[in-house]
Amino acid sequence: MPRFQIRALCTAMLIAVPLSFSGAQSKPTIEQFLSPAYPSDLVAAKKADRIAWISYDRGRRNVYTAAAPDFKPVRLTKFLDDDGVILSELEISDDGSIVSFVRGSEPNRVGWIANPSSDPQGPDRAIWAASTNGSAAWRLGPGAGPALSPDGHSVVFARDSQIYRYQIVPRVSAPAEKDQQPYIKEWGRNMTPRWSPDGSKLAFVSLRDNHSLIAVYDVRTRRFHYVAPSVDIDASPTWSADGKRLAFVRRPGLPFGQQAQVGDGSIGNPGGGNDLEIDSQHLAYGTIGARAGVSIYLTEVSNDAQVVLLEALTGNIRFTVRESAASGEVDRRLQRARQHRR
Repeated sequence: MPRFQIRALCTAMLIAVPLSFSGAQSKPTIEQFLSPAYPSDLVAAKKADRIAWISYDRGRRNVYTAAAPDFKPVRLTKFLDDDGVILSELEISDDGSIVSFVRGSEPNRVGWIANPSSDPQGPDRAIWAASTNGSAAWRLGPGAGPALSPDGHSVVFARDSQIYRYQIVPRVSAPAEKDQQPYIKEWGRNMTPRWSPDGSKLAFVSLRDNHSLIAVYDVRTRRFHYVAPSVDIDASPTWSADGKRLAFVRRPGLPFGQQAQVGDGSIGNPGGGNDLEIDSQHLAYGTIGARAGVSIYLTEVSNDAQVVLLEALTGNIRFTVRESAASGEVDRRLQRARQHRR
């Protein structure tokens, strides 16, 4: 953490919650040590002497800001109940005029959001914005993972595999979730939007079935292109300070011979399996493993689970074993398939 941020936060916290003693003979109490609020998520404006942070004080979570020269804390939100609803993902615009944050818990593995206050209307996980002059804080709409634009005029975020945007300045009412159109709509599961330092471009990850790409969207021309596209897994786009370069992490993707995919048998588009319709009785299936150049699929036939072994390259069925068969039979057949490939 830069020395400026540390000094500013310490000054702000001392002003906000000083420890007071009634006299020289007074003994400190537990309350005096527990009363100072816990600060987190400290952010600093790039072009202004202003900081912002999230404060946890007696169960109440709020966003504060402070600016030079005195760094006097100013509360920006009015969440005054100990309701257990968390704040996170705090960001501040370059000029320090706007902050954005998320209010609400992360969903669990089945998509449920915590409702610690037992609100009969259900839990909410939404993106908020606030003016650092203390005039207002307002809910933008449902969402998470917002990327605040450098000028503070909008936030972008991923939802339903597409990139959406909420406008902050000028302040307008967001459309209903069912009526909102994507800001960027493209095939794949798109996520992790990242603004360039000047706000003219937006990088994001486009995840496909067995690889992912880094895309760069131009705000002025409303066009995008892929950066060094390949069949590997690209992630974590990060802009250079001048916005002229983009770094990202690349990991090897799934080898083509192990990919299960639709194909017509032509050159460059071989036949094979993830969406291969084995016969009309199959209700559902999906890859559960890969061994020795073959793919193992779990299927259902008349509500009776089966294991089907397919060749990864051709999509030909090697054998079918019902779930009721002993595991030893599956192992023996898989061993014979391996020997056959040799």
